[in-house]
Amino acid sequence: YPLHLVAHLNHTPDMRQALREIVAPLLVGNITTIGAFLALVPLDSIALRDLGLFAAFLLIGTILFVFTFLPHFVKVSPPRRENAVARLGNVQLENHRWFVAIAAILTVVFAVFSFQTSFDPDFSHINFMTQEQKSDIASLSSLLKSDAKVRTLYAVATGPSADNALAANEKMAASLSAMGRNDGVREIQYATRFLVSRAEQVRRLARWQEFIDRYNGKIRSELTAAASQNGFEGGSFADFYAILSRSYSPKDAGYFKPITDGPCRQNFTYDSKNSRYAVVTPIKVDAAKAGALTSKFNDIITRTAPGGYCFEISQLNSTIANSLSDNFNYIGWACGFIVFFFLWLSFGNIELAALSFLPMAVSWLWILGLMAMFGIQFNIINIILATFIFGQGDDYTIFMTEGCQYEYAYGRKMLASYKNSIIISALIMFIGMGVLVLAKHPALRSLGEVTLVGMFSVVLMAYLLPPFIFKWIVSKDGKLRKRPLTLRSLLMPHRYPQNCNCGESVEKSMEYVRDVYYYCGTDIVKTVKRALPEYESLISEEADGTVRVAAGSYGSVALLVALLNPERTIVAVAGDDDDEAVCHNVACRITNNIKIAHE
Repeated sequence: YPLHLVAHLNHTPDMRQALREIVAPLLVGNITTIGAFLALVPLDSIALRDLGLFAAFLLIGTILFVFTFLPHFVKVSPPRRENAVARLGNVQLENHRWFVAIAAILTVVFAVFSFQTSFDPDFSHINFMTQEQKSDIASLSSLLKSDAKVRTLYAVATGPSADNALAANEKMAASLSAMGRNDGVREIQYATRFLVSRAEQVRRLARWQEFIDRYNGKIRSELTAAASQNGFEGGSFADFYAILSRSYSPKDAGYFKPITDGPCRQNFTYDSKNSRYAVVTPIKVDAAKAGALTSKFNDIITRTAPGGYCFEISQLNSTIANSLSDNFNYIGWACGFIVFFFLWLSFGNIELAALSFLPMAVSWLWILGLMAMFGIQFNIINIILATFIFGQGDDYTIFMTEGCQYEYAYGRKMLASYKNSIIISALIMFIGMGVLVLAKHPALRSLGEVTLVGMFSVVLMAYLLPPFIFKWIVSKDGKLRKRPLTLRSLLMPHRYPQNCNCGESVEKSMEYVRDVYYYCGTDIVKTVKRALPEYESLISEEADGTVRVAAGSYGSVALLVALLNPERTIVAVAGDDDDEAVCHNVACRITNNIKIAHE
């Protein structure tokens, strides 16, 4: 935002005038981007929620700084001699039909390839290790005797209390124990050897007591005799006899804390957020059957221990990444809706909203298509950058649309200035982020690749589509249309003719004038809509028969009166340079019986 203001001062050295010209596109771009970032707030991911809030507040602070403080710090200097960037800003791609045709063909091609773009959920693909590190990992694996043909699955039983989780784990373990080596299961490391539910404790203690009642005397007599024969003193096994004589009762899970916090700490966990306990059972299986067994175990757990699940570490990483990918799918739709809604609200008509949104949609097709063609995949790192690039494209197309409106309404050159600031902004991204394409780190290199592809696409579409489409709706055969094309006129051309027939009703003439000013900018359109119904109070008839129209309507009232009275001279009073420029560029173009006078 500071860049756009400073760059615009080379075109308009007067700070007040520069602010008037640049406030609208900056504010619209700021609001749409803030809205897009706030779409992250409803997500479950705390990191993405924080990103959305941080970015939104940062954007609010930046725009306030640009509008409030920056104008006092920037020193306005005379316009500099045209440089290479300025010459690029004067390039009008929309005037080269061959270029437009090539872009259209490429868009179709990229749209086809866009369906092949994929998301890489494997975190290992964005890690970086030197050859020395890879060698060390291989050596460590050999020392640990890790078997590449074996994988570890984790079966999890959950419950609202520790006892519920342990009970669920016992039911699950009973079903899993039926699986053997023939099924691909090599070893099940049951936590139930050391941790059991209260009900299981009661059952085991009852078996223990039954055993002691039956064999206590025999154990004591035979052990005493054997001890004497082997030279043990008489009291050597007193502690053992005490264990046999002691009375036991079931214990709560907290009693086994030395075990749950010690050797079984990885098997027994507590989720404080959801207030649920979990018991984890590692299962070693054949690597070739890991996927099928994961599904099979999940089916067993669903039947025996509802709420539980089975997973593999690599699968868990993929699940997390795919979940984030699904979040970004939501973000794409939500951001698209929010951006389009605010564009519609800001521009005041659906045609300009669609005109500004179309380059973003087409550039996204180009990004996806180019990524597919060059084998570039989205990952958890570069997909965040892709959303920032989409936001950049949003700002660029808004600037271009505002520039088209400004030139159409005032007849002054503006697009070149906006193009200059876009080029500088894009170059900063190309140099600052695009250079990462040379990095060895896969994650950093992917950021550079997406930057190059993304910025090329959004800048090209911002340069091409808004001027091309805007020129089509307001001109024909190189001349400005008297009545620009609108969605209504395209759907019902006979109801909205190009020329306003003299003698038509006031309502019909007002409708025609409103359409003439339809693409002149929100402020002008609001002024026109407010002034036309009150046109009688703004006109006065002079002695020579001319009709004088008061200032402040940008010539719209003068145009209405001129259409209603084609044989009379209409004098439109201009309140300032802007009022005169719009009146001359729009109203005087429609009819030749309007003259402009100054207050």
